[in-house]
Amino acid sequence: RTKNASKSCHATVPELNVTSVSSQDDSEDFVKAFMLANGADMSKEEASRVKENYLALLTKLEFQQKDGQLIELEQAEKVLFDCFR
Repeated sequence: RTKNASKSCHATVPELNVTSVSSQDDSEDFVKAFMLANGADMSKEEASRVKENYLALLTKLEFQQKDGQLIELEQAEKVLFDCFR
């Protein structure tokens, strides 16, 4: 057990386009790509760390959406399109 805990395993993170995180499908695709790239090689401790970081980022994103700090990409595109007509 201690052998697995001390094993050095660095997770690789797939490229993330921040503007597309608001879409449920895009975030699911990101998680699937991440798990395919890293899932089988992680120790339990590493998987737990990755999970906690992911949940923290998700909570931060939800807070920013509720606080009005983020807008939907579709709405922004529509406003910009209408402004430059």
